[in-house]
Amino acid sequence: MKRIALPLLTSLMLFTPAAAAQALSMVGGPAAPVALHASEARVTWVRGAVEVSPTTPTHSAGQGRALRSGETLERGARIRVGEGAAAEITLSNGTTLALGERTQLVLFAASSAPPPGQPPSTTTTLQRGTVRVTAAGANAPLIPLATTATTVFLGRGDGVIHAGLGGHITRIAAHRGRMRIRAVTREYILRAGNGILEEFGRPRPPFRQLPAQPAWTTPPPARVVSSGEPVDVTGAFALRGTSVAAHWNVEVARDAAFREVVSTERLVGTQSRWNGRSLTPGSYFVRVTAVDTDQFEGLPSPVARVVVAAPRVVTGALPQGAEVGRLARVEVPDGFYCGLDGGRMAATNGALRLVPGRAHHLRCATSPDGLDVREITVDATRSGPLVHDVRVRSVGLGEGVLAVRLTDAEGREVPYADVSVTADRGVTTEVLREAHERGAYTASVRWPRGVTRARFRFVINGAETFEQELSQDVTEGR
Repeated sequence: MKRIALPLLTSLMLFTPAAAAQALSMVGGPAAPVALHASEARVTWVRGAVEVSPTTPTHSAGQGRALRSGETLERGARIRVGEGAAAEITLSNGTTLALGERTQLVLFAASSAPPPGQPPSTTTTLQRGTVRVTAAGANAPLIPLATTATTVFLGRGDGVIHAGLGGHITRIAAHRGRMRIRAVTREYILRAGNGILEEFGRPRPPFRQLPAQPAWTTPPPARVVSSGEPVDVTGAFALRGTSVAAHWNVEVARDAAFREVVSTERLVGTQSRWNGRSLTPGSYFVRVTAVDTDQFEGLPSPVARVVVAAPRVVTGALPQGAEVGRLARVEVPDGFYCGLDGGRMAATNGALRLVPGRAHHLRCATSPDGLDVREITVDATRSGPLVHDVRVRSVGLGEGVLAVRLTDAEGREVPYADVSVTADRGVTTEVLREAHERGAYTASVRWPRGVTRARFRFVINGAETFEQELSQDVTEGR
């Protein structure tokens, strides 16, 4: 293989990115950045106020439009990420760029037309802010990301790039793989676990070791029971080795990719415990990152998942005119242990059926011993519907038998109910008692002379009530 003298290589670096990369490939460097068809990038997701507009010298905030998830961006698109917002774009080589708040990026920017015979520029410019890079793979073609101070070739490593002072100061941290970096006439490889602070016009500073990856010493609980109210969750962490953190960043998100971030908390380096406050029922993902005194971030900790579960009461229903409806039930997430109405704590996968017309007492925990048990009361009005059928059978002048039949929405009898009844117009009844047939309750009833019709009021288990008008000569009430 023909060797190229170092002075020649240095001079080639002063020309176009394509020419410099070609020279590097001739001495065993990575593949050169390739021309991409239409120089496109795809928007993977957007959160909050993110604006996109064409690149123009007079562009200012408010002249663009809202960036949309799923859209394709072409050369020259300028992206501005607002306060508290974020976005992710996927480049043509598969590398993803997660843009933090207050970040400004220009895709495949070129200040002038490329020389004859040269492909269009593939350089993306980071004007300010923070970009988190996730590489596509070891064999992906490289795409340059430039700031005023340096150019980072993306595609072979993961890390964080931050541009400050208009890009004159660039902070680069390599988390996985490696990153090839060019600054003016020098070029070098930044490997995983190292960072560098490049300043325009200054000699290259030494590499610095990034903070180690935090480990959970006491992970947050995988499952937490809630009775519907927000709960607090804690976890403890530490750095491996001799690394020291100036502070910690603790992120909580609804998804494992940390796109739907719920909160970001900054803790001082001497504090190694996270206290998650008021987490409502749902799934959460938590990770911790150590940050040193110069704001270099290490690799995030393994992600801890926390499920805050609250049993959900699903009210039953009996559609009008239908013979069969839906029972009320309590839905319990898998992996929890519950006991209903004094029953033993047992693994519950699915739903617990509720008997209508009565209140229920539910106890749930994350283990059968019930150490973290939460107690939930289901009101009788939520355990229905309770279907009733009332009849009066005459047994003599002014005397009869009142019969009440109680069933659930699926037609099953409801036994062991406490059924009380009162009536107006002087009609009296004895205590309703359950007959030999389950779900059937009977009592004697007496009508005063001259009274043939009265309104009866029934109370089931001291909670659910209904009224029905009955007459002495009618054997069935509706």
